[in-house]
Amino acid sequence: MKQTLRSLKNLFIQRLNFQAPEETEAQFFRLLESFFQITRLDYLKNSDSPLAEHQKEKLMKALAALENNQPVQHILGTTSFAGLTLRVNANVLIPRPETEELLVFIKEQMPDLNRAIDVGTGSGCIALALAQHYKNAQIWATDLSSLALSLAQENALDLGLSVNFLENNVLTASRELPQDLDLIVSNPPYIRQSEKRTMAPNVVNYEPHLALFVEDEDPLIFYRAIADYAQKALRKEGLLAFEINQYLAPQTCTLLEQKGFKARFLEDSFGNARFVLACL
Repeated sequence: MKQTLRSLKNLFIQRLNFQAPEETEAQFFRLLESFFQITRLDYLKNSDSPLAEHQKEKLMKALAALENNQPVQHILGTTSFAGLTLRVNANVLIPRPETEELLVFIKEQMPDLNRAIDVGTGSGCIALALAQHYKNAQIWATDLSSLALSLAQENALDLGLSVNFLENNVLTASRELPQDLDLIVSNPPYIRQSEKRTMAPNVVNYEPHLALFVEDEDPLIFYRAIADYAQKALRKEGLLAFEINQYLAPQTCTLLEQKGFKARFLEDSFGNARFVLACL
């Protein structure tokens, strides 16, 4: 008996029973559209039509990967962020919707922007979204991973956006970074090693630990280093914008205030303290 779209969707739900059925359905439809340009509407019209053998094989391979907790974004090789389609792989964090919310706050605070830097850019998602929105701005982006920077540069070329990429470790200040900036933004590593056991295996097993984790003894190490840089590089009216560990919001604000910034934390759409905005 030939496999149909409906029977294969049901097989996905059956075998991926460790996650919610609606999450599995969303992944299934995402694969259908990406692999074969089959939309949900197409599915409704043709759910009982037999699948071609090559379609079945490709979907079964994707199902096996999902059973091993591989992120659907890695299976597809792309993800969406702030209206942009970005390449992703195991060398970079998969951009999250919460990070899009940080961009919304930045745009509300800064109608105009001339010079900005994204510290720890990963896939380039923040820097590229800024370049897309602020058409005439000079944007820099740094990362200590040459593999991440290579992917970010590919994303910039794909999108036709201009960003200056720099390989740099902000903890060691190994090269001079731009000065006289309107905006310094970062989503640095902030998850404490002790929090690792509470995290989903698709994150822990497939996303780069270099971009995720910090030692419990000094979880704000990157915020301190970036704040030190911002003290010298940020214009008086400029903005320092961070994504943060929700459990360390007061400590993050205190650190920044001790360095002369006026800081406040903001909640994401889930009600978690997720961002800090600061100015001198």
